[in-house]
Amino acid sequence: VEFGTPEQRERVAAVNPPLETELKDLEGQLKKKTVQWQREMLRSHYPGQSEEDREATFVALRRADNTRSLQQRRLVELLQTALVIPNHEQPASVQAARAVVDDLEKRIGEVKRRMAPPLAIRALWDRGDPSPTYIYRRGLHTSPGRLVGPGVPSVLTDGHTPFEVIPPFPEGTPKTGRRLALAKWLTQPDHPLTSRVMVNRIWSHHFGKGLVESLENFGRQSEPPSHPELLDWLAVTFVQRGWSVKEMHRVMMNSRTWKQSSHVTDERLAGDPANRLLSRMPLLRMDAEALRDSLLFVSGRLDATPGGPPDGVMENREGFIQAQPTPTGDWRRSLYVQYRRTEIPTMMETFDFPEMGPNCVARSVSTVSPQSLMLMNLERIRVLAASLASRIKAKDAPGKVEEAYAMALSREPSAEERQLGAAALAKLESEWPGHPEGALEAYCHALLNSAAFLYVD
Repeated sequence: VEFGTPEQRERVAAVNPPLETELKDLEGQLKKKTVQWQREMLRSHYPGQSEEDREATFVALRRADNTRSLQQRRLVELLQTALVIPNHEQPASVQAARAVVDDLEKRIGEVKRRMAPPLAIRALWDRGDPSPTYIYRRGLHTSPGRLVGPGVPSVLTDGHTPFEVIPPFPEGTPKTGRRLALAKWLTQPDHPLTSRVMVNRIWSHHFGKGLVESLENFGRQSEPPSHPELLDWLAVTFVQRGWSVKEMHRVMMNSRTWKQSSHVTDERLAGDPANRLLSRMPLLRMDAEALRDSLLFVSGRLDATPGGPPDGVMENREGFIQAQPTPTGDWRRSLYVQYRRTEIPTMMETFDFPEMGPNCVARSVSTVSPQSLMLMNLERIRVLAASLASRIKAKDAPGKVEEAYAMALSREPSAEERQLGAAALAKLESEWPGHPEGALEAYCHALLNSAAFLYVD
């Protein structure tokens, strides 16, 4: 549905038409130059291929995979094999043709950024009378039985009060009121599940697992709550405070339970080995989004611009999927990165970003070697470590260590950490006399790889 103020409509009408014309022209050029680049790639990698076969390759590309002949599939596979080779390893003629394509893509991106965003919102509405619902005999859709009306599972009701549907608007308006009735039923103060399930999930976010560990199952076969009275109190407080999620975060994070140390003592380990009674704060690693945002924040490379369309992703020369930087050269929060099922940023996937198909009940948490290898070797992590080092202004080694700890870990180093850090900087500077700033960059890189940075304690 198109939606906007008169001023917004005027701006779109004034700004977008010439840019749309320019965009259409650039996209036409891009299509031609892409074919030229791929044709040059075929010439360079398969000089013995006939011109007829090269043209047949592009005919095959315009057809769906399941409609291509065997010969067409072989031709497409040849091109795909050449495309896998990184651009910097391609012949000079191919790199030159690719540079033209890259320039056009950059210009297209600049034009899109200058365009006013479309004035459209997603909307739902009823279409005529609702379809009848039947109880199917033996579960066969071809054998409908008794007609049933709208309602909720009887196990969640008192068995006496009927499910009441009241149209939300004046009579004659084509609205059934069913969705509103369901929403009101779910949010009634004495609902047996809604508030409990919600506060249990919020608790799980802060403590690694819920008071009821089976987040998706509050039935008879679920895990019993470790602290049933606490669960009830949180649920009542949630309702009393206006169903405010922010209030519940505040309540939990101001509690003595959340402020506990994660230090394990023999006494606590003997009395509560699995920490089911929360005798200590569990040690939790940051999730994928928080880790990426923290890396950007401490390095000073986080673009805090809110809202707008998501930032696109692209494959770098190492074969990793990464978010594209903003025009300032920085990166926006993970909330504003584009996520497609086939293009999940590699770092997010490595650190257990969930597949939302259709949803994620509870995130899995793994500790595997690719995570350490990525933080150690990924070029972008080294860039962020260098940015963190550039923010440190101290001249002496102990001062550099203190600033690095304050920025990366939000605390002061201990006397031992300060001494070890200063010694490490001195050793690195002596080994790299021609690159003195590299010592501090390497030290910052080590801090970003440390457990103290990755884990919330």
